[in-house]
Amino acid sequence: MSDRDDMVLALGEHLLTGIERVAADGADDATADAFRISWLIEQTTRVDRALRTVERVMRVDTEEAARRMAQVAEYVISASEGGTTLKAAVDAAIAAGSRPALEVVPLGEVETGEAAPLLLGRLDPEDHTILFGDGGVGKGIVTAWWIARLSRQGHRVLVLDYERHARYEWRPRVEAFGGDLERVFIAQPSRAIWDVAGAIAQAADELDVTYLVVDSVGYACLGQEVEKSATATRYSLAIATIGRPALSLAHTTKADADPKHPFGSVFWSNGARVTIGMAGSGDQPRVLANKKTNQRAPFAAVEVDWSWIGTGLPATLVERPAKSPTVAGRAFEALGQDLLTAEELLTRVNGDGFEEKTLGVLRNELSKAKGRSFRRLSDGRWGRLIRIAEGGVRDGSDE
Repeated sequence: MSDRDDMVLALGEHLLTGIERVAADGADDATADAFRISWLIEQTTRVDRALRTVERVMRVDTEEAARRMAQVAEYVISASEGGTTLKAAVDAAIAAGSRPALEVVPLGEVETGEAAPLLLGRLDPEDHTILFGDGGVGKGIVTAWWIARLSRQGHRVLVLDYERHARYEWRPRVEAFGGDLERVFIAQPSRAIWDVAGAIAQAADELDVTYLVVDSVGYACLGQEVEKSATATRYSLAIATIGRPALSLAHTTKADADPKHPFGSVFWSNGARVTIGMAGSGDQPRVLANKKTNQRAPFAAVEVDWSWIGTGLPATLVERPAKSPTVAGRAFEALGQDLLTAEELLTRVNGDGFEEKTLGVLRNELSKAKGRSFRRLSDGRWGRLIRIAEGGVRDGSDE
């Protein structure tokens, strides 16, 4: 070969290395590199080089990336002999979606056993947990407390700080709660979690990380609509790729969202083993309610004391069994500023982590408190009544 061909192949090798990196992180940037490589490889008819290219095509991580990488081999095919064999390899790469071969084993070889206890009585020790609630409710504070306790138990925790809170929140909080800062690590990704899952997994391996925290789901999805099932699925697959038990912090986004699920979407609950709803405001206790637990009995709702809010973080948070409020009190909290039918309100009431009630019981309690705490509109919807200083009342809605 000429010196020029040697140079072309050297550049091609460099770009192929870049493609492998892109494939590990995601396929978003693969197109431009694919065309660069295709142009370079097009300059030579080295079949062995083409075969090596196809092998790399078959190792990339996603079906979309495989299609893009296949373009490289297609250019080589058009410029070299033996095209039928290469074309078959490319077709196989696309059909396989660049995924590993399917492993099939007899059911009898699948290991069984009892589910391990929840970490700290709250977190799945092997899989995905989601803590969700309104913004500002205190999810980050409770999570920092959990991280500190995990680090003292010997865990090595990696926090994916998408919200850029390490300096002002994560470090001071974990430190205040007595965490071992040498066992807690911070990363601040700038790309969606599914695009950097391979790099996160590699870093976790190098640091011997045993637990992952993501703050927060919305930011980690980088602009994707979190209510969509496709987003929830991509996120869950990214967590699985990282290969560590994980806690993700999530929000409730819609006023009429189902309170049993993160973002009001069952798809997020489906992708987690444990989900925990968090509620409360001001200096009132924060209630942690177990919305979903696979393979274990759900833990009872607990209250976390929040009376310290005006004096600074305590050395530890204090939990106690949550008091079961009255049905009317639960309905008042569940209504918020909304107007809901009794059926809609029942869904919210039964999603608060306490004992589930029937529609008849709820209607009876609403009727008893009508004119004192609630008002009923002509269309059958219910809203709050809030008393004001002048002795009158106003409804808690905008209507």
